[in-house]
Amino acid sequence: MACDLVVASADARFALPELSVGAVPAFALVRLGEIVGRSRAKQIAWSGRRVDAVEAQGLGLVCTVVDDSLDDSALDDATEQQARQLVELPRIAAETVKAAFNREIADRALFESTTTAAMLWGTEGIAEGRRAFYEKRPPRFPDE
Repeated sequence: MACDLVVASADARFALPELSVGAVPAFALVRLGEIVGRSRAKQIAWSGRRVDAVEAQGLGLVCTVVDDSLDDSALDDATEQQARQLVELPRIAAETVKAAFNREIADRALFESTTTAAMLWGTEGIAEGRRAFYEKRPPRFPDE
């Protein structure tokens, strides 16, 4: 979610599974809300469900979906084509547009989300979530 343009294979899947182990997705959580809207972001984060490439494109998480099942180089070709288009733009104008888009993200989202994630990192809930993940079992979260 920190990428400028996302080109995904048709079989790509996207998820925020952190909550299922007691963690907070930090920066990704704020960016998800900005990209897909708060209501959809909450549903995706709380459920931990995987979003396929087509749905991700519909939500605005992915710019281009490439069916690379018949051609192993299709994904690389599509990515290279988008990169070439960017390189052909006037550099200073392109950098200014990127900076304008990213300014608010950096100012607000990074601080808020990483601060929250850091505060939760030392909790027993996070420790239990990690143990459960490594032991391949459902977590038994303490009442916090």
